[in-house]
Amino acid sequence: MTQTPNLSLPYISASQAQKHITHNEAIRKLDVLVQLFVKDRDLNVPPASPTNGQVFIVAPGATNEWSTHEGELAAFQEGSWEFYSPNEGTIAWLEDEQKAIVRKNDNWEDLVEASTNFDKIGINGTADLTNRLLVNSQYSLFNHEGNGHQLKINKYTSSETASILFQSNYIGHAEIGLAGDNNLHVKTSSDGTNWKEAIIIDATSAEVSFPATAPLTNMAVFNLLGDGGRFAGTPEPKGLSATAFVAPSYFVPYNGSSLTQGSKYIHNNINFGGTAGTMAPEIEQLVQKMRPGAPANILRYGPEFFSLNIIAGSGTAASITVSGNTYYLNMVTKAIPIPQNVTLNFWLYVSSGSCALSPTGSNLLFIDGVAKQSATIIDNSSGWVQVTRRVSYDVANFVGYDTNITRIYQEPGSQILIASPILYPGHLPIDPTRIYGVVGSLTAWE
Repeated sequence: MTQTPNLSLPYISASQAQKHITHNEAIRKLDVLVQLFVKDRDLNVPPASPTNGQVFIVAPGATNEWSTHEGELAAFQEGSWEFYSPNEGTIAWLEDEQKAIVRKNDNWEDLVEASTNFDKIGINGTADLTNRLLVNSQYSLFNHEGNGHQLKINKYTSSETASILFQSNYIGHAEIGLAGDNNLHVKTSSDGTNWKEAIIIDATSAEVSFPATAPLTNMAVFNLLGDGGRFAGTPEPKGLSATAFVAPSYFVPYNGSSLTQGSKYIHNNINFGGTAGTMAPEIEQLVQKMRPGAPANILRYGPEFFSLNIIAGSGTAASITVSGNTYYLNMVTKAIPIPQNVTLNFWLYVSSGSCALSPTGSNLLFIDGVAKQSATIIDNSSGWVQVTRRVSYDVANFVGYDTNITRIYQEPGSQILIASPILYPGHLPIDPTRIYGVVGSLTAWE
């Protein structure tokens, strides 16, 4: 070998004459490459009056003595130009721009820009591919530089999450952000697994709701529906018995659908140890869903009510398409005055076929307490589901009534049951643990 492998410094051979020439050549090269200090990188012709020891990076289009040396180091040493090829990773201080640069992929790049594309950064700790930025510190400061300062958290799609999670011993207990949609959510959890919505701020209307908080302290939920959702006539029976089915006037068949008597919940039923009568299996399932974990002596008693059986007709008006299937509106609501803010809650069971429920901007959809951002298909495998419609009308565009609050769409010929509807003036608390059963009308206690 006649030179070093990295900087290509010449070796002095054992029998070499005039060793000082080789030695001085190496010293001159070291003088350029060690603690590299570059005057300019934008010149492609030699300066008129260079100073001994000045170093330049030859710019593209070089001419005269610098011709064919683009990208190399041109050092003016002892009255002549010497050229050196920088290695990959060579770092230099650029005097005229007052910055550090680095040789990367046969180009010169700013050192800061070349070193900012890290896959992870750990400050006083070790980052990983899940937590790509890790900071172990008692405090963190994001400061301004003369104006304001924004911290931005961006997500890929509306259904993803962009939030701040507050943990204790790596268990989440509070979360603030866009969780599963574009509304602002505030959630809490006692164990990091089961979460409850405390506050939701609608992204469109800026309306604030408190799903886990009763609207007014100690205020009971009541039902605007005259039959109390029991489908046994208006006014509703003033007692536990519901002797005869009466189809509600507030639900109006659409697209040829039929609204008929469905199965009945029976007070003192045989299913749970009573003597009055045996309930259909789907009603037995319903009462267990309404009163989860209740013993038989609780499931046995309660206000009687009928379910409403709806068989979809063959009409094809007012349709929606979900997952390639088309569904048609099965009924509308009566054109009567309605509050500007209202909640409709009911239980739904699909006996055959399937149905679809669709939200809108003003008519929010919750199924078993969980907000749905798009149309959702329900079939027999779903069992009974609690459907909640939280409606807020823009006063500037509100005509005082709404004939399509339910927004239930069915396949032609399919069959569903609806039980225990509640129409409440205002917004009821909604979360997966909150269950509503039979709620009496305003006349029930007269």
